[in-house]
Amino acid sequence: MMDFVPAGRIAARSPDYRTHTLDASMDVYTVSPMFGGSTSPAPVPRSARALLVFGALLALSLMTTGAAIAQDAPRDAASDPVVAVIAGDTLTQTEFSAWYERSATSVSSADQPDAGTTDAAPESPNEFLKRYVDFRLKVQAARDAGLDTLASLQQEIDSYRRQIARPTLMRKEILGPIVRTMYERRAEEIEVSHILIAVEPDASPSDTVSAYREMESIVDSLDSGTSFAAMARRNSDDPSAKRENGPGAGGRLGYMTAGRLVEPFEDAMYATPVGERSNIFRTQYGFHVLRVHDRRERSQPVRIAHILIRPDSTTDSTAARAEADSLRTLLTSGEARFDSLATRHSDDTRTARRGGELGVLQPGQNVPVAFREAAFALAEPGDVSPVISTRFGAHLIQLLERKERPSFEDAYDDLSSTVSRMPRVAHREQEVARRFMKQQGASIDTSALAAAAHGSPEALDSLASPLARMTAGEADTDAQIGVLGDSTITLGRVAEYVRSTRGARQQTIRDLASAFMDDYAIQLAALSLEERDPDVRRKMDEYRDGLLLFEFMQERVWTPASQDTSALRRTYREHSDRYRYPQRVRVLRLSASADSNLIPYAERLESGGTSVDLAESVTSDSLVQADTLFLADGVPERQQAVMDAANNTAVGPVDGNGRRVLYVRTGTVPSRGMTFDEARSRVIRDYQEAYEQEVLSRLRDRYEVRTFPENLPDVDATASTETP
Repeated sequence: MMDFVPAGRIAARSPDYRTHTLDASMDVYTVSPMFGGSTSPAPVPRSARALLVFGALLALSLMTTGAAIAQDAPRDAASDPVVAVIAGDTLTQTEFSAWYERSATSVSSADQPDAGTTDAAPESPNEFLKRYVDFRLKVQAARDAGLDTLASLQQEIDSYRRQIARPTLMRKEILGPIVRTMYERRAEEIEVSHILIAVEPDASPSDTVSAYREMESIVDSLDSGTSFAAMARRNSDDPSAKRENGPGAGGRLGYMTAGRLVEPFEDAMYATPVGERSNIFRTQYGFHVLRVHDRRERSQPVRIAHILIRPDSTTDSTAARAEADSLRTLLTSGEARFDSLATRHSDDTRTARRGGELGVLQPGQNVPVAFREAAFALAEPGDVSPVISTRFGAHLIQLLERKERPSFEDAYDDLSSTVSRMPRVAHREQEVARRFMKQQGASIDTSALAAAAHGSPEALDSLASPLARMTAGEADTDAQIGVLGDSTITLGRVAEYVRSTRGARQQTIRDLASAFMDDYAIQLAALSLEERDPDVRRKMDEYRDGLLLFEFMQERVWTPASQDTSALRRTYREHSDRYRYPQRVRVLRLSASADSNLIPYAERLESGGTSVDLAESVTSDSLVQADTLFLADGVPERQQAVMDAANNTAVGPVDGNGRRVLYVRTGTVPSRGMTFDEARSRVIRDYQEAYEQEVLSRLRDRYEVRTFPENLPDVDATASTETP
């Protein structure tokens, strides 16, 4: 696990290797920690504090092993045993188990930022309990010290709330439910026919009623036994219904799935049983009635290869099919491989060089129907289709892989990207906004808006663009023109919305007022999630606790410890054996943007030059940078070769942090003790750890901590803790 060191002051745990910056004289070195910055006691920037939400806190901040006092557990907790009592608050076994399980992933990800594996043993519940108690003590002490009232902390909490509010609302109440429905519906395909009687969305009432009555007459005929296809050809305003064959003929759309149709049509399709017709429903195109013919499990994407034999001026389609059939005979007899035949015979030159591989074919992808149906009919990888004819020629198709349906979690990002572009998202957002306004109470004076923009309260159908030019000096921007719950809506707020929202200037006053109220309701609904959603409330509580922990550690541990010079020097003297450099290899590192800048230095070395010669000449080369490294065991793989090289030997050029690097081994430096200044960052870390234990000891006494390890889940009842 990572050491308990404040952000911005993290020193290397092991002295295996450190970087030294080479100055112009080549013989004076300034040491800096490989993983750290300044060791000064300057406060850590606020931006760093935002990282300390509790998931990371369990990895970065609960890293002490302070003792707790074990006593008899309370007698009234038999149904949910008490694991600890901290400042009078109990921690039950159920609560502990939830924290413990959540911490495992958080600690692992924090310890392994590069997603590498770790050999560290899993943390035991008893160890975690000790750290959890320490965490709660620090947060409680921070509250008691009034750190939670700091204006800067409250501002940061409010900023975080606003940062997560709208995305969380979208995920939980708008986009998320739509994505879930889409995922569940896409498990199947539905064969459907429909009849459309067109009517514009803004048609007059008389035209709308006329279209509806016409559809009612059609439904009566269907219910009397008239063929759906015949009625579609005769009455549907969908032009494809008039066809005798092909997609849409007789109103038959074929197999459809979620996301390919407008939402009202999709809803009706999935709600209608096989063999039944739907009720009349309306979309932006008009009134519809549909019939469901079949439902089937939706095919998953397939990875395929093909061989194409294309007819030409001397070969008709029959000859192309015959040639493809002869190739299939070679495949079925085992005399040839599909990829080799594709390379030699396929007229699709783009795929022939890849053994015919076409890639992944999606269900419903825009390819010839016969080709798509043949591809998805293949059962096992390696199976080859019969000869298939399309307008391109004769095909043989081989199944390479059948993809499995992804889990909802794996499919979420792709589906949400697809769904976010659909009108149904805006419709759902409006539903959420209107529901919130109804719950909270909302109103806006559109006449006042019209008067402010155009000087007349009747100008509701005039453009809103004049509102964008309003300033506090020219208009009463503080004037109240509406309310939403407890929030007051001012003219200035609406004017700012017009200025900052694309398309708002081109809306009428009437439409603008509606759009503004919807948007403002979504904002307030998002900000109120903390009050009505337990997950959001927990997330905010954890973030708040994280900031309190940071403030406490910064004010009561890190800064005092780092500024106590006498204690730091005492720690250095008492533990001088800790602060030593191991035997190291001294390396001259030359870096440049291209190999051509470095090769002359390697050649000079091979011709008898020395590292000193190289160092002197590089000072006048503006294209090459030089510094010196002192390397020990445990270096990155790219530097291991220079560790094993002989003195005055070059290794490289190799890649190094986006540049090309030439390493030159110049010698070996024996082990030696560090000076106080060289060891300062490590000394600060060590003293901070010791000082933190002193602080925790006082807090345990102050808050009368009791722990009951016998109540920990899956822990030997004989486990105990030490008394401080």
